[in-house]
Amino acid sequence: MKRILILATTPFMHDGLTKIIMDVYDYSKERVSFEFASSFYEENEYWSRLKLDQTPVHVLPRKRKVLEYMKGIYKIVRKGGYNGVYIHGNSAMMFLEAFPARLAGVKSIITHCHNTKSDFPLVHYILKPFFNKIVTDKIACSELAGAWAYFSGYKVVLNGIDIAKYRFDRKVREEYRRKLGWEKNFIIGHVGRFNKQKNHTFLIDIFWEIYRMDQTARLLLIGEGELRGAVERKVKDLGLSDAVRFLGVTDSVDKYMQAMDVFLLPSLFEGLVIVGIEAQASGLPLVISDNSSKEIQITKEAYRMPLKSPALSWAQKVISLKNCPREDTSEALAESGFDKLKTLETICKILCNTA
Repeated sequence: MKRILILATTPFMHDGLTKIIMDVYDYSKERVSFEFASSFYEENEYWSRLKLDQTPVHVLPRKRKVLEYMKGIYKIVRKGGYNGVYIHGNSAMMFLEAFPARLAGVKSIITHCHNTKSDFPLVHYILKPFFNKIVTDKIACSELAGAWAYFSGYKVVLNGIDIAKYRFDRKVREEYRRKLGWEKNFIIGHVGRFNKQKNHTFLIDIFWEIYRMDQTARLLLIGEGELRGAVERKVKDLGLSDAVRFLGVTDSVDKYMQAMDVFLLPSLFEGLVIVGIEAQASGLPLVISDNSSKEIQITKEAYRMPLKSPALSWAQKVISLKNCPREDTSEALAESGFDKLKTLETICKILCNTA
């Protein structure tokens, strides 16, 4: 059985990247012996699951102390005797994990890029040539993410989902619309962490225009994050408090998607956003920014809007989809390669084929 160290470069939370890491772990742990290392360790449900499985977890120095962080990775890899390290991240800054692992003697460096932008773009472009030289297996969630992180030789592995879980169900739709108290309303939905990337400020601008044209419109926001307070204040200042619901984190995203009428994602950038795939699996019309990868357009009711377009144009597009009929899109999702089992099996084979 191959021994793989997963290097988590971001905190474990309710987001797409964490979900993929844990899905790979759950799917592959009978064939791969995993250990984890992170500088973001804290007591939560994800780390508790690993502890319950008796999966070793190594706590690294804080990443801002770069040399100490890299030295910590070197020591763990040098001592661990792993067949490979598996690094998840958003840019060539995964070099900070890959380089000490290479110095420590590991032969297989597997990196998985999930996005198309970095908070430190200059550092990304400086490190990109060196990063690409030492990585042995290059995975990207989309063509855009691949071109962003790598020069060549990368493999696009689409973010698959549990298609059956999201299949449209009219009874669930009616139940959750009643639960919201919005049985006769036009419900626009969004799922995402409240951070800069998800562009909630512009999302509220769009909804304001929608609400001006249609007083039955309601906005359902699912997620948490550092900018939630600022978004709540903006909603209050615009007098939209009665039309916007902040749901927080929920295990019933699939069911709330049934209640929605249109899914809205005006993100500043995306690799291949999982919730956009899930929304289409539930038969929802999708309106997403053109900064997202083209692979996101699976169903005939998925639309990419220019991020530079005014909020009014976005609002008009959303309203045009108000009475769009819901259909079973599971076949289209499967044919496009978004089946979760296919994704996980592809990654598991890469891990099992390490040196």
